[in-house]
Amino acid sequence: AIVGELPHFGVFRQADIQAQLSVDELADTGDQWHTDLESTRPPVDIAKVIWEKSQAELEAGVLEGWFTSDDLDKRFGKGKWRAMRRFAIWQEVAKKHRSIDDALRSCHNATLGAFERIHTSSTEAPISIAATMAKLLKAAGRPADILGSTDDLEAAYRQIPVLQDLSLIHI
Repeated sequence: AIVGELPHFGVFRQADIQAQLSVDELADTGDQWHTDLESTRPPVDIAKVIWEKSQAELEAGVLEGWFTSDDLDKRFGKGKWRAMRRFAIWQEVAKKHRSIDDALRSCHNATLGAFERIHTSSTEAPISIAATMAKLLKAAGRPADILGSTDDLEAAYRQIPVLQDLSLIHI
């Protein structure tokens, strides 16, 4: 389960994240969400990117499989699951597309209650390192041409533990 309140795992930085939407409220809007989601299609070239990235994740064991609405209704019960929109963006620095699961738009994020969050460096850390390097290079009489960029943690949100005891979630 990626919704509801997650227990304290003691792995990441402490946080107090309060759910803004109950799991029941999420389920109540599922049919309309799925209708809206099915009526929107990405451009063909982006759909191809999303398919290829998803297929690679399936082969890597990150995705479980391809399922129809009927498959998921049988598995979880009608109205007891919610699709998440996936889209792709072009990352100019990396010269590649990145696929993104839009848990914000699908409202999955709004149902999450957690005591921890992924720990990442602040945005000031690389700037501080670059400034120090530039100072040292200048002192050594060398050019201080520094190129900076960012790269997301490898499958960052897949590093967050998920609730293992599904009996704690009631829809």
